[in-house]
Amino acid sequence: MQMKKQEICGFSKMMLLQCLILFLGICGGIWINRYIFIPTAVFTILICFTKNINNIYYHLFFCMSFTVVYKLSPTTTSLFAYVMIVTGVILIVRINFFKVTQLIPILIFSAYLIVGMGDNYTTAFKMIMGIILFYFFVNRVKLSDFKNHIMAFILGVIGSSIVGTFRTSLSQLSAYFRNEYTLYDGRNVTYRFTGLNYDPNFYAMSVIFAVVLSMILIMNKIGNKILMWIIFVSLLFFGFQTYSKMFLFSVVIIGIVSMIYMLRSPKMMVIALAFVFTLGTGIVTWLKKIGYMDIMFSRLFEGDISTGRFDLWRIYFEYLNNSPLSLIFGRGIGANYLSAGGPHNTYVESVYFVGILGSILYLFMIVLIFRAQKYNRRKRIINYLLLLAFIIMSGVLGCFTINELSFYYMLMWVGLNINISSKRDVFEEGNSSECLV
Repeated sequence: MQMKKQEICGFSKMMLLQCLILFLGICGGIWINRYIFIPTAVFTILICFTKNINNIYYHLFFCMSFTVVYKLSPTTTSLFAYVMIVTGVILIVRINFFKVTQLIPILIFSAYLIVGMGDNYTTAFKMIMGIILFYFFVNRVKLSDFKNHIMAFILGVIGSSIVGTFRTSLSQLSAYFRNEYTLYDGRNVTYRFTGLNYDPNFYAMSVIFAVVLSMILIMNKIGNKILMWIIFVSLLFFGFQTYSKMFLFSVVIIGIVSMIYMLRSPKMMVIALAFVFTLGTGIVTWLKKIGYMDIMFSRLFEGDISTGRFDLWRIYFEYLNNSPLSLIFGRGIGANYLSAGGPHNTYVESVYFVGILGSILYLFMIVLIFRAQKYNRRKRIINYLLLLAFIIMSGVLGCFTINELSFYYMLMWVGLNINISSKRDVFEEGNSSECLV
């Protein structure tokens, strides 16, 4: 009863309040003065000294969708990167506890990154602190807190998407974006929506994560039903406007997997068919109305389906094939890309920067952290959706050095450890959140 008094629509009042304050601070920085971003960032840092570790991650999950505009100027490093570094350092000092089996790989990989960072020290330390934040999240956050972290992330995606609709009409916002992504079908020019991201595909990646997580909350009857469906449909609305082949493919995979999950009984089969018919009819009608079908048919079946990625990968494969040392040890995180924007493939990007040796070490370290804490030992197909979507998206996007990567790991870990059920008490099986000492 006491816990319900501290919640609104099934989610923590404290989390919702902090997300609202952050949203107002970021909007103030965009619309009024960019220096408002400084007290907003200080707010997050001060939160690190509160008793509950969850507060820190609420801030980070919410703000990660605003990374591109969370700056004092369009050309400077995002304040989100600095906040990540500072919060990571504070958590190290405050918690001061690591499991040796996980600490050693983290230290070795950190040293590996630092050796090859060159002048790119911000990226190196941001990546290291991202790993540290991931480690503490897995080891400290409890099952009962999952829903609030999920909602903080979803609210960030929704909030940034709404603000992103003003990017062409608001000069303060458009200053952060140099390029607009367009599609031309021979008659009309269509703009690809990117939210507050530079690239529609990176934005689509965050939307896909939010779609899957909101679907999981709906399946578990967490939160107000009407509110959750509004959020779910809104995310699909924003996602389809990216005209991303990756988003369309991922949504199809998610739909197929969800159908397989729901067709476990005759009753669920009827519900699933009714749901697909109703929602599907509405979506298809809307997509035809905005010309989505024609545009995507052209993108999928006319021209290069990889949008030039095959040629980019060939450049990196040839370079690595002709440079055995780079293939084994990598060029270092401080190296420049061989092409504008990089290889658009996380796996190729990883080998290019840290080599096969560093990539194996990195994968080993990440897997160890994933396995450090397990809440759900009876995983269902839905639990693997985020992991599957990430593996697919990493094949067409270069995510190795982005700010959001460690937080995607956290969300995948949450997805793997949620017990998908129709009962409301799914998130109440664990103990209350563990506090810092």
